[in-house]
Amino acid sequence: MKKYIAFLFLSLLIGTLSFADTKPTIVDVREWDEIKKGMIKDAVWLPLSEVELNSPDAQKRIGKLEKKSEIQLYCKSGRRAGKVGEILEKQGFTVKNLGGYEDLKKNGLPTVIPPKKPEPVI
Repeated sequence: MKKYIAFLFLSLLIGTLSFADTKPTIVDVREWDEIKKGMIKDAVWLPLSEVELNSPDAQKRIGKLEKKSEIQLYCKSGRRAGKVGEILEKQGFTVKNLGGYEDLKKNGLPTVIPPKKPEPVI
């Protein structure tokens, strides 16, 4: 019963049981050396280092995010997710900081190991 309640709580936290019209987009803001060890299944990769550059390429990738969809960010501890969240909020996105990868993994979110370095394109 505890696992079911934890799953239900986590599902509500990340919006998979949300009643909103759109599904949230989960975004991993960690660097490649971290995600090659695992990432949340179906998360998109947008490393903080790319966002901080504020390059035209980074802005193009951010522009592919749906503003109607809540952007749910995570990293190792939540600090970098918070930084990216602030940047995205200034651009009109609704964001939620999910915290750290290990906590999400421990709470039952499915994970995958990327077979190769993904392009940080959404």
